[in-house]
Amino acid sequence: MEDLLYKKLITEEEATKLDDFLNDNFVESLKMDNKDIIRIIDNIEDIIGVSMFRLSLDWFLSEEALHADVGDRSKHELYYKYAELICYFEFDDYGFVLSLADEIANSDREFAIKLYEHTFSNHLNYNEGYYYKLVKYFKLLNINPKDLLIEMINNTEEVYKYSLDFINSCLLLIINLGKNDSRYLKYIDMTIPYALKAVENYQKTSRRVVFSDSDIERDLCELIALKFEYFVNKKDYVTAFKLYKELTKEIGKSDCTRYYHARDLFYYRMLSYMKEEYEELKFFDDFKYDNFEVVEKINDINKHVKKTITLKNSKGYLMKFKIINIYENSITLVPILPLLGEGGLVFLCIDLEDDKIILKH
Repeated sequence: MEDLLYKKLITEEEATKLDDFLNDNFVESLKMDNKDIIRIIDNIEDIIGVSMFRLSLDWFLSEEALHADVGDRSKHELYYKYAELICYFEFDDYGFVLSLADEIANSDREFAIKLYEHTFSNHLNYNEGYYYKLVKYFKLLNINPKDLLIEMINNTEEVYKYSLDFINSCLLLIINLGKNDSRYLKYIDMTIPYALKAVENYQKTSRRVVFSDSDIERDLCELIALKFEYFVNKKDYVTAFKLYKELTKEIGKSDCTRYYHARDLFYYRMLSYMKEEYEELKFFDDFKYDNFEVVEKINDINKHVKKTITLKNSKGYLMKFKIINIYENSITLVPILPLLGEGGLVFLCIDLEDDKIILKH
């Protein structure tokens, strides 16, 4: 039978006999060089259409991959052999190939890249947690990954697009494209619906703790914040303010309170840009460090909830505000902005100086 192992041209009968022999002597057959295993299986399948040895190899390597300990360096030579065969025949590996690539990334860069390439060839239909391995792959390549990401994202099957890993990958693309790339907004708009659905699924199925702030909820807030910033910089204030409200809603639903900082940063940047057209918005210059006098003569401000008052800042600029709520000496208001109407919430404290009502931070 050994002569058949290296015979280039074999008959259908010889191919069947060889396949049966390799399958019956599986353990010994697996000791052959990978190049011989691949050549023989390809030859058998070309002649008789199916190889029982290949089917046994598929089952065996899938089982080995499922229970592999890639951190055990004494087994790396064996795992290299398995990984090569898995990659060539495209067997199921349950994350084994990616895990091995991660493990050897610093010690064997070339083989690690080969393993990463096998998995990240043209789509993102992978096991949970692949995103951080994808980042490691790009670091090994030392390139801007936007072209590879676009290819992967565009070829990902719909069912896999509602995962945290996919949405993280889209965010990585958006960041690497940069705000001046014409595709920047396109991929933000493409990703937000998947993030919204993923958050909806998470919030329906997870046991919500008092303070959630999950990864998927943060991703959604990040996407909306990036879009908000984009339209602020484009000076499309109406669209930008809609996104301000959308971001505020999602922060409230998800407890991702860290995004209040980004929201307020872009909001006040928007007001700063708007003052080029609406001079009264100079009222918000140094807003966070100023105090404000209530212009109207009011005996009891508690009776003015849901009513409008006028505030004057230290430079004499005036702005109308609607009182939303008063609790003890704390007051919540919204400015009445030109073009936009009621603006973002403002929280101040009520003080009295020389019979004048002063609102302070």
